[in-house]
Amino acid sequence: MSDIKVKRNHTMGQAEARRAAEEIAENLKDRLQVGYHWDGEHLRFKRTGAEGYLWVTEEAIEISIKLGLMFRPMKGVIEGKIVEFLDKKLG
Repeated sequence: MSDIKVKRNHTMGQAEARRAAEEIAENLKDRLQVGYHWDGEHLRFKRTGAEGYLWVTEEAIEISIKLGLMFRPMKGVIEGKIVEFLDKKLG
């Protein structure tokens, strides 16, 4: 598996960052049929060929994704979209 790890600091507080994480998860669910659930402050998500978590803290949001064989060739594109979305949301 190929890994993607992205961490972005924020100043919005944990509750607002958690809402942003939920919005990210809903976006993934709608666009890519990704299932997700909260496990404490970790939002865990999974679909065929990819799985990972989004971790929300008071200061940062961290995303870690393991890509299966099917998504490996798209790693750069996927990582770029994640960075773009987080930078926009966390401004």
